[in-house]
Amino acid sequence: MASQVFVLDVASISSCGDSVKQAYDYMLDPSKSPNQLPEKSKAVYGLSAAIYKKMWQLSVDVSLSGSDPTARLLRLVSEQLSLHDMSTEAKQRCGVVVGSSRGATDLLEDAMAMFYGGSLSASLLSSRTSPYTTASFLSSMLAQHYGLCGGHYYVSSACSSSLHALGMAYLMVKEGMLSHCLAGGVEWASTPFCEAILKKAGVLARSDGRFPVLKSFGSQRNGTVLGEGGGLALLSSSSLKTHEEKKEENERDKKRDKNSAVMEICGFGMASESFGMVGLSEDGEALRLAFQRATAQSCLSVEDIDMVVVHGSGTSRGDGAEIQALMKIFRKVTCKPHLLITKWATGHTLGASGILALSLAFQECKDKRAPWPLYPVDSYIADWRRIPVTHNRENKWCSVLGKKKSYNNSHTCRYGCVLGMGFGGSAAVLVFRNLLAGLDDGD
Repeated sequence: MASQVFVLDVASISSCGDSVKQAYDYMLDPSKSPNQLPEKSKAVYGLSAAIYKKMWQLSVDVSLSGSDPTARLLRLVSEQLSLHDMSTEAKQRCGVVVGSSRGATDLLEDAMAMFYGGSLSASLLSSRTSPYTTASFLSSMLAQHYGLCGGHYYVSSACSSSLHALGMAYLMVKEGMLSHCLAGGVEWASTPFCEAILKKAGVLARSDGRFPVLKSFGSQRNGTVLGEGGGLALLSSSSLKTHEEKKEENERDKKRDKNSAVMEICGFGMASESFGMVGLSEDGEALRLAFQRATAQSCLSVEDIDMVVVHGSGTSRGDGAEIQALMKIFRKVTCKPHLLITKWATGHTLGASGILALSLAFQECKDKRAPWPLYPVDSYIADWRRIPVTHNRENKWCSVLGKKKSYNNSHTCRYGCVLGMGFGGSAAVLVFRNLLAGLDDGD
């Protein structure tokens, strides 16, 4: 029997900070970052020195994680979730799905360099090179470390990888195959080889030394910027974090328990097109189809969507196709949804971008404030910024946005979606419901 699917918790690490909250606060006001974060005027949005230190101080089983930074980053993200505290029964029916466009990148490139540098000799390779460089290594590492027995899987669909991973996890929990699923993605793409091939592809931004280099949906966008990062979400068929914390139904009706979910996944849609290997067609048809399928599965209409977390790679062609798709999707909607644009702050984390986008939407559902880019956006979507707009007294970058009178000029997302696009025309859309909407609105 199909069941509801809830997001119990999310975790992330990116160039914006070592938690979802820190990344969200950074987007609200970059000048008030609590840590010494890397300079965002450069060509790569790397992690802070403090995060690097935590990664390499992390106590790991060398047989599972080795020295690969991708694996260590994913392990560090997972430590933010209380996975060790799950019951034995929950672990038996908890799966793992990890999305990444390139997998354990650093480890694979090192192994290839040793192999070819040694005249095709295997003598320099470790006996564990095969499991380490197999794509599913990342998901199996998490499953083994936390004792999760529901099956582990790896998904790769370029930049939409982690969104497809979330979609796969959602469907397995929804159909009763699993009671829980740990899903997300990770990317360590700032290796010399990865930078070189993307530079050759002509998609990297030209840095002018000003913040930010990556201008997603910007009127002067000129390319993307690689970002390091990863994130995970714990999905469940139960809206409570643990069965022991269940309350009486009438108590939950009065006030949502602090241990209950913030977000419910309502639907997932995907589509592809045969336009070419490097992107979508000019009108982003695959993205429109994926949105249509996701909202149909959610039993929602286009008017129900209050927030769209855009992909926004920052490339002229990619953003152009996405904007055209959005214009088609919402052409008959008078009051446009709020657009949450994230990559100007996080950088393009390739396969991990979908889970980072969902985690920031998760935080916005709780925070009810809406970050907006610090640069002029494309004229096609400039007027999508909701009116009226007032500025938070403590934060000049934060806008409190209103859509309807009943919202009292406070940003309340009831239903939203996350968009993802990847090389080869692979599009994905995940629709979610904000379970906190209406609790404090007086409706």
